[in-house]
Amino acid sequence: MAEDLTSKARIDLGNDADNVRIDRARNQVLVGYGKGALAVIDPKSRAKVGDIPLKAHPESFYRRKRWSSLVNVPDAGQIAIVDLVKREAIGTFPTGGHRANFPMALDREAQRVLVVFRSPARLLVLSSQNGAVITDAIPAAMPTMCLSMGSATASISAPFLQPR
Repeated sequence: MAEDLTSKARIDLGNDADNVRIDRARNQVLVGYGKGALAVIDPKSRAKVGDIPLKAHPESFYRRKRWSSLVNVPDAGQIAIVDLVKREAIGTFPTGGHRANFPMALDREAQRVLVVFRSPARLLVLSSQNGAVITDAIPAAMPTMCLSMGSATASISAPFLQPR
């Protein structure tokens, strides 16, 4: 550990590098960046060791299972399923034609994915197992809700979490 905040290394990922996740299972760091990729970084060597290509810039993403992640790709209007072992997108979950899906949270206990869309404003609740739509709600029908993306928790009234 450094005595001060002096930079020890730099990895230039270009434009819009954000949404950092640690993948402890593979001892790597994932960073969404550019026009469509997750950079795979080896924290020991402090080097980029690969890319996982996507159809557009990734936003929020979370590990769904030990080997896969769900990635919001708003400009492509999709939620990509990424195989972290093969380092490739292997499918998508439906977005019901909605776009601008930025915030996303996983409810691991209930095996659900909560995705908020900006245009038009909607909340989509999907099964994290197979992507089946559980709830597709518009703002007028939404009770007060709080999505705390920093801690990846979601608090939504019970009617939202009921299958339709």
